[in-house]
Amino acid sequence: MTDTDFRVSTTSPSQWGRVLSIEVPRAQYAAARAAVSRDLQKRVVRPGFRKGHVPAGLVERDFALKIEETTLEKFIPSVADKAIEREGLDVISQPRVRNLSLDDPEVVKFEVLLDVRPQIELRPLDGLKGTRWTASLTDEHLARALGELQDQQAQFGDVDRAAQDGDYVVVAYVPLDDAGVERLDQRVENYPFQLGSGGVVAEFEQVARGRKVGESGRTEVHYPESNENPDLAGKTVAFQVTVQAVKEKRVPAADDDLARDLGMEDFATLQAHIRQDLERRVKEESERDLRESLIEDLLATNPFDAPESMVEQYLEAVRADWEERRKRMHLPAPEAAEREQFLQEARPAAARFVKRGLLLDKLGQEHGIQVSEEDVDKWIEEKVLAGGSGSADVRAYFADARRRRRLRSELTEERSFDFLKSKARIEEVSRSVPAPGAEGQ
Repeated sequence: MTDTDFRVSTTSPSQWGRVLSIEVPRAQYAAARAAVSRDLQKRVVRPGFRKGHVPAGLVERDFALKIEETTLEKFIPSVADKAIEREGLDVISQPRVRNLSLDDPEVVKFEVLLDVRPQIELRPLDGLKGTRWTASLTDEHLARALGELQDQQAQFGDVDRAAQDGDYVVVAYVPLDDAGVERLDQRVENYPFQLGSGGVVAEFEQVARGRKVGESGRTEVHYPESNENPDLAGKTVAFQVTVQAVKEKRVPAADDDLARDLGMEDFATLQAHIRQDLERRVKEESERDLRESLIEDLLATNPFDAPESMVEQYLEAVRADWEERRKRMHLPAPEAAEREQFLQEARPAAARFVKRGLLLDKLGQEHGIQVSEEDVDKWIEEKVLAGGSGSADVRAYFADARRRRRLRSELTEERSFDFLKSKARIEEVSRSVPAPGAEGQ
């Protein structure tokens, strides 16, 4: 097939979306179909005929659908690739075919949907603006951080009382059949969770709350139609749940013993460490917010749409991560409506993430911002020479190709923002909200 064997016209339904309307002479499709039929004829075996000698009419009669499907699988992508090449498109998405028509005796018609690589024209950076905030640490910040550190070091001890929120409970559970008989082959022992944390299905929390060791209760769990286990999808299953242990949280005192347990000399040293850690966190979050304020200004002065295929790809990764976290928490698989709501709420952030990356890529291209492999090696060696805990493992950690690529990307982004800060007018503001790190250690 030559480049003149088909006609193609391109429309742009969105900034980066393209639709290729393609018409191919029917004779070309017929020739491709005949080639598929001949190839199949060589391999077909039928009683009374040697392999490769079955009449073409019999092959067509018995395998017409397979011949049609195989022809389309080969013919359509081949024509689409040639159309993309003819139109000179830099494609960033998997082309999708729609509106295939084989009804016209003269031509085969179909459309190809795809996204092309965005062509962004950055405006001058003369008016770029950003905001850097500062926040003074108070005794309240330090007290909250210390309290959360104590909470992390808490121990759980067995108690002889009814379970309440905040306790860790250990349960055994077993599903019941329709007659209420325990399915002992599916019994699970020593299953731990914290009451009130939302880490398991609400029904398990409800049945354990208020019960002592040895006490049991019956509950029912409804599984949505979307559940990945076909034996559970759309069903309501009864469980017998038995409390095996109730463990109360015991928070250590804020004293020298706590400091020594954390490898420090005394409580005053621990307090100084907490302050330094909070100051570091404040600085890091202030820097993150400054960077995002610069991105907001860039997006405002360089408006463009994010390619839908890139947004969908990012959303798919976010959805998979969300569902994996739910699975680890032993929560039921989300129903279709819940999944759709999650994706709708995540879409604006996904579009912004894509546009952010494209802007930074364009910035690097226009201003020669790049990080070489030598730069990466230098960064790694500096970390090794700086010493400290785990420094001996730095080389081994970044020997992994994916981690090395991620590090290179992070270093490139850091240089990009250093460049942007050198061009921007940065406003300094004070911030009265709780400092970063005060909400959690």
